[in-house]
Amino acid sequence: TQVFTDDFLVPCAKGAFPSGAYANTWTIYPADYNDTQGNPYDPTIVEVVNGCLVAHFNGKHGCVSMPQAGRNQLYGRYALRMKCPATTGFHIVPLLWPRSEAWPRDGEIDFPEFDSGSTIIDGFMHRQGGTGPGDQDSVSVQMDPTAWHTYVLEWKSGQLNVILDGVVIAMFTDRVPNTPMRWCLQFEATSGGTGDLLIDWVAVYSPG
Repeated sequence: TQVFTDDFLVPCAKGAFPSGAYANTWTIYPADYNDTQGNPYDPTIVEVVNGCLVAHFNGKHGCVSMPQAGRNQLYGRYALRMKCPATTGFHIVPLLWPRSEAWPRDGEIDFPEFDSGSTIIDGFMHRQGGTGPGDQDSVSVQMDPTAWHTYVLEWKSGQLNVILDGVVIAMFTDRVPNTPMRWCLQFEATSGGTGDLLIDWVAVYSPG
């Protein structure tokens, strides 16, 4: 059952997201949160323009945005249509993160995960009851992330489907995470670089 969709049709100025039409449907990490590289998240790099949610990479900062719908949901379908800059220096990883914050015990689901400028796109499922970062299943495919693609996670009891442009590229069934998670659209700096990442739409579905 679809519980949320956003086509980003209402403009929102750079640095103002999520306000106006997005105030009750999105959240963004504040500047006092650090990314995995130790850089502060910069909420001012995001805007909505020309029907897209755009993150303007600026060399040092990243951001995480989260749709409120389906937040801390157990199972569901998560979809987005996105294209990424050819520049290097940024790491892109939309992910499902456990509400418990107990990692690696309660797992993590990452797709698509890649460095900007790469043509290798990864998906990872950190298993329930994980004992370390390597306790996971993974898939890798070669493609051009600078073109538009649709990325989907179908998370069910005992099964995770990883879907790229309508094709199931992986099905994981070993210790699939089974606690509530939230969906985060995460981008962060690795070694600098500038460019824009564009998300055309997102959609969240509940399992029932």
